[in-house]
Amino acid sequence: MRTILTAALVILCSCWTPVPVAAQGEKTGYEFTASVWPLSSSGNVLSHGTTTDLRSDLGIEGRPHLMLNAVVKTGERHGFTFEFVPYRLNGDNSLNRTFRFSGRDYPVQDKVHSEASLNYIFGGYQYDVVTAQRGYVELIAGIAYFGASVRVESQQVGTGTEQRRMPLPMIGGKFRIFPFGGDTFNINGEVKGMSLGSYGRYIQPNVNAALAIAPHVRVQAGFNLVDADGHDSDRTKGFKVRFAGPTFSVQVHD
Repeated sequence: MRTILTAALVILCSCWTPVPVAAQGEKTGYEFTASVWPLSSSGNVLSHGTTTDLRSDLGIEGRPHLMLNAVVKTGERHGFTFEFVPYRLNGDNSLNRTFRFSGRDYPVQDKVHSEASLNYIFGGYQYDVVTAQRGYVELIAGIAYFGASVRVESQQVGTGTEQRRMPLPMIGGKFRIFPFGGDTFNINGEVKGMSLGSYGRYIQPNVNAALAIAPHVRVQAGFNLVDADGHDSDRTKGFKVRFAGPTFSVQVHD
């Protein structure tokens, strides 16, 4: 992650040429991005003080996911951003250790089927702090909602379920630069998150390279990371997940 942010900063500084905001000539507009994210997943579920690993215990690994993002520009410096990711993961595993989940003990050699569901919704306000001839920098502040559920089925033990729902305030920033001038090619990125103190943390950085293939259409490829840890203050219940992988997107804008 440090390497990605350092590279983005070097490119940003080398290409920056400040000009008045009015030179951009665009006060309102929209941008809609649909992405496919073949993510790799890892993490665990904290249940009644014991930890269950998503991969080694539940057999849950990654798969392609859909990400949706919309930006509505309402003025020269003001706009709103919305995101939605419906995470759906499942797995099967023959256990090589006994673990406790949702008050049930799943023994060695038991076979389990697991399903994990997490709905992520984010809505926020963005403000342009710097606008230049070859790009811009924005600040973001908003609220994310997480609704997570993990379900484990076993013929020997039965079914156990753990659920968590929580809102989370987040702040961050995003940038876009046009290193060669014009609108044909750009590099863009974003990072947002929040520390929860004794309740955990959330951080999500991404970086992309985009190419215009039509007057209002771009294709882009990049990398996205989600590192989330949410739990009770006494660490008896919670979730910890890490999703990472390349992204491939189509972007429509005015």
